[in-house]
Amino acid sequence: MKEFIVLFVALFALSTGANAQDTILDAMRRKAEVVARVEVLDHKQIFYSADGTGIEPYSMLCRVIEPIKGAVTANEKMRVVYHRYEEAPPAISEPPLVEKGKEYVIFLKKGQEAKNPSAKKTEISYRLLDRWVGVIPYHYHLISRLKHMEQK
Repeated sequence: MKEFIVLFVALFALSTGANAQDTILDAMRRKAEVVARVEVLDHKQIFYSADGTGIEPYSMLCRVIEPIKGAVTANEKMRVVYHRYEEAPPAISEPPLVEKGKEYVIFLKKGQEAKNPSAKKTEISYRLLDRWVGVIPYHYHLISRLKHMEQK
């Protein structure tokens, strides 16, 4: 009987933890205008901030692999603007948010629109919904949970 109670408590704790994670994930999904699995094609610092805060603007170019939510399509390229802390010495700087060639699931809000005369279209830049959890390394089960939530 003691083993049954221990097993029941362990299973309850695991299911409660999974439900809490789903609650956070679902909140992110609902707040985001765009959710997608992307490949990072490039990322770079846009310019150096001179205000002394150490918060520096970056930009990443992504290719959509799998749209989950929002008006994006597979193989579409999008520009995402984000910020990171860069301090001196570099040991206390925030690590890079993404790596070129890797896949991520991103949660975005629309940013600015800009006319691109050479491409004869309007380009939309996006910004991360949250600088800490707006980018998550790709995992099949993460996409599966998001798709399930989106169908509800």
